Amino acid sequence: MFSPDAIGCPCSGTTEKPVLESLERHDVQSLESRLCAVEQQVSSILQILKGANFDASLVTTSRESDLAYKPAVDDVEPRKLANVIGKPSTPPCTSERESTTNERAVSSEATSSGHISNYFPIECETRHTTKQELGTLLQELKGQVGHSMNSTVWEVSILIRTPVCGGLGSVTLGLLVSLNIIIQIFLCLVVTFGFTHEAPSLEDATRWRETVAHDVRNVDTMTTMSLARRVCINDDTLHFSTFQKDLYHDLLVYTEGKGVVTHMGAILCFVVTLFWLLHVSEELSSCVSFSRALLALERGRTHILVHLANGVTQFDFESISSMRLISMLLMTFLRAFVACWLFVSGAMWLAQTRNVEELVLNAVSLIFVFETDELLYKTLAPTKVRTLVREINPLKKPAGIFWHKSGLFGILGSTCALGLTMLVVHFFLLTGYQEMQDIKQMMCAGRKDFVIGVNSQSSGIFSAMTAESTDVAHSFEHITREAVRELREISNPLETEDSVYMADFRKFEYEVGQSMYEYAVQSTNCWDSSLLAYVLPQLQQITGVTNGTSCKDFRHHCGQVGSRVLRNVCSQTCGCEDPRAGLFLNGPIEGCPREACQRTPTYQQAIQDFPCQDPSPSELQHMPGWRKYLAEFLDYKTQRFPKWRSLFLKEDQQLHEKGCQALPLTQSIYGFRDDPCFATLVHSSLGSFCPVTCGCQKNMHPDCPVSCRVPANVTN
Repeated sequence: MFSPDAIGCPCSGTTEKPVLESLERHDVQSLESRLCAVEQQVSSILQILKGANFDASLVTTSRESDLAYKPAVDDVEPRKLANVIGKPSTPPCTSERESTTNERAVSSEATSSGHISNYFPIECETRHTTKQELGTLLQELKGQVGHSMNSTVWEVSILIRTPVCGGLGSVTLGLLVSLNIIIQIFLCLVVTFGFTHEAPSLEDATRWRETVAHDVRNVDTMTTMSLARRVCINDDTLHFSTFQKDLYHDLLVYTEGKGVVTHMGAILCFVVTLFWLLHVSEELSSCVSFSRALLALERGRTHILVHLANGVTQFDFESISSMRLISMLLMTFLRAFVACWLFVSGAMWLAQTRNVEELVLNAVSLIFVFETDELLYKTLAPTKVRTLVREINPLKKPAGIFWHKSGLFGILGSTCALGLTMLVVHFFLLTGYQEMQDIKQMMCAGRKDFVIGVNSQSSGIFSAMTAESTDVAHSFEHITREAVRELREISNPLETEDSVYMADFRKFEYEVGQSMYEYAVQSTNCWDSSLLAYVLPQLQQITGVTNGTSCKDFRHHCGQVGSRVLRNVCSQTCGCEDPRAGLFLNGPIEGCPREACQRTPTYQQAIQDFPCQDPSPSELQHMPGWRKYLAEFLDYKTQRFPKWRSLFLKEDQQLHEKGCQALPLTQSIYGFRDDPCFATLVHSSLGSFCPVTCGCQKNMHPDCPVSCRVPANVTN
């Protein structure tokens, strides 16, 4: 399989190093090791024999500490004894002098006593090891252990262009080394520029909170909740601002933790960064060990010695050429550079990760990136090369430096690892930890249940309160979900009860997009509509009358702000056709079909019966419609402009005390737009109550009594 002449095999007749000289290398091992091996083997044999006659005179010692034996009975299995003899021996535990004395005592006194183990009083461990392992153990205790070849492309590249590797193996290793370098550098670039990114800043969170979070256009139409509230309660039904939702939730767990674990993110980041650094330290330690072993080799032609030990072929690196040494040192430097590069980029990536689950996954990903060289070696390296690396003896290197019986490099490495971890956590984590707290506070601190809207025509800025919870039992979401369940299970959509089914999708879009003003203007009747059954769940939700089934059950809620649907389907009950019913919000925007109601006989008869004069304040106080109008007027104004509540209360008091005489004051306060004497698309007028003060004799409008009309033949 191998060429003995090329690599100095002692079995070749032309080699300069005979077999005997090669075998003497193993005799360098201490006599203590050989003596313990013999003692352990003999003790094991005696345990198996269990009293069988044993010819102790046959016991001899050999150069390789092999034991010759011959059982005196036929019932002992030779294979079993051979297995016992072949078992590994124990670590050294006697001195050279004691070993020599015991060796000589075996042949002279063992036969007479019949107890060979009595002449081996040394207490040896029963751990099974080979001679090579015992030698390695002694070297470790003395700090002289060599560098074992690692299963990595970086170190195996030392075998390129050696006879033991062969031509094809050298080409394969060369390709693996090139592929490994390309992949490692590419992954370093990906981690550096693809994974590490700038974390969200406090400025971004502030802008989101002050613009998008409370925009009226982002209010949930089902629950009437603001976007800020939905983000802060981690509403999984959000279809936008999901980045802000995930960011806040991650920061909350990162800074506050879950359950009994506080500051979970910071602690976990420190732990995974420390383990990541220890992983990198192991790689750097291997680089240093390999470099020291290379420098300890003799200079000259690259020479690998093949020799026999216990019948097993072993390989030793004897010398290395200068060019190969320089190449391997450069390769090791590149390996260490990649390790340091990955450590810095990986530590930054871990410190910038705000999700605790991703923190663990990212650490595992970094280890995977780090071990690509080993994966390439184990899967693509030739079998002959892997076998050679497994059988090659450790490369010799100088003894390490010890301090108080501990490796100085280990102490320094542990200290540096802990110190570097503290620096990484300080510069990349703790400096941004306070900013995490600030971002979290900015996103969800303070009041969250309000929205802001801007009128594009007047540039007026308006605000309103929104819902505080997502309780589906107290929102339109409950109604919508009931309709979805019905349509999901029903076989014929025309039989739906929770929704009005429309076969034409364009008609459906038109109906869904219609405003209340359009519904009211297009209505030709002013009565209690049969559509009440379709909007009954909505009315029950709006008014709170959960057992209401007819318009009369909801009549006390006709004047509420937001009861547009009730006024539209129950126009007659709510008083849209009665000018003195006291319904303030009887405009088409608020649901009343005003034009249709003003054409009804009830309305026409009322304005014909009203006199064209202002009632006294006491007479007005006895009119239920007057009192109802003033109450709804005050409620509407205070909800619209709450900071002017004191002014509205003063105005309401004057209207109750002075009656129609107080209307000029309201006209000076609100102007023509909100003058109660004139009807708008939102509210009705007081022309039917105060026709003189409201100027019905000069400016006739639909709410004025017919008697206020000036005959055409009458002149001033």
